[in-house]
Parts: sequence; C-alpha cells; structure tokens
Amino acid sequence: MADPVILLNANVFISTSTEHALYVGRNFSNRMTAVNITRSVDIHDVTHMGLTDKKRATGLREWNAECEVLQAFTTADGGENVSVLTNTLADLAQAGGSFHFAVLACSTLPDATNPRMGGVAIIGEYQPIAGSLGDPLKMTIPFISAGSWEFTTATSSSA
Repeated sequence: MADPVILLNANVFISTSTEHALYVGRNFSNRMTAVNITRSVDIHDVTHMGLTDKKRATGLREWNAECEVLQAFTTADGGENVSVLTNTLADLAQAGGSFHFAVLACSTLPDATNPRMGGVAIIGEYQPIAGSLGDPLKMTIPFISAGSWEFTTATSSSA
C-alpha cells in the first residue's frame, strides 16, 4: 500500500493580476488552515426517441476553491494582510478583472508527485469578519473559476 499524503505544508499563491501566481504572486500559506479545490462539469440530458435508457453528455467544466485563513489586519508578523488582499481581489473582480490562483500540495517545486493546480479566478461573496468570542478569527475565501483549470507537473500540463 502506498504511503498516504499528509497535508502539512501546502503553498497557496495569489497574484493581483492574471500573471502566474507561482512566479509573481504572494505566498498566502503562512495564514492558511485549510484549502479545498472542487472541479465539476455540467451534465446534460440528451435522451431522444428510440432510446430505452437515459443518455447524458458533459458540457462546460468549472473549478472552485476555498481557503480558510487566519484573519490578519497587519503584516507586522511577516504574514499577509488578509483584509487588504481580499478587499483588493474583490475590488478587482467588481471592476471586471480577475487574478491568478495556484496551489502546491507541498512546499517544493512542481513535479510528478507535487502537481501545481489552479487558474484564473475571481472572488464573489465573502465575509470580511466572522467569528465567535474567544476563538481565533478565521475567514473562508471562495475563489470562483474565471478561466481554464491548470494542472501541471514537471513533465506535463493539462487544462
């Protein structure tokens, strides 16, 4: 049996433009507590006369991501100012722009066992502040696909 992959040091990079986040983006990882990426595809019913069973076809694909981060309103500790960054990204989307988002499962460079995933995204709805008294202030940032999915290793790339 293969050894399980334990998510200990994922890297999340976010740029404030469509330039590739891994190369020009900011490393958001020191604020991360969780990252989830979902891929989906539209399913269409294409059943027609003469068939005895339903027939379906796939349509457009989509990806979305969610990052749970520890909220921060400063960079004094060396981390990203989450509040300023999310406001910048939301304003960018409101103005019709988008940005690049990239995730590496481990903090090393992409390779066959550590693919780079992500793509161009926007932020829609998010909560700038939400929490309970006495708990660490966390924030979930939803990233909505605004372009093709990217999955890259050292030897391959696919959308």
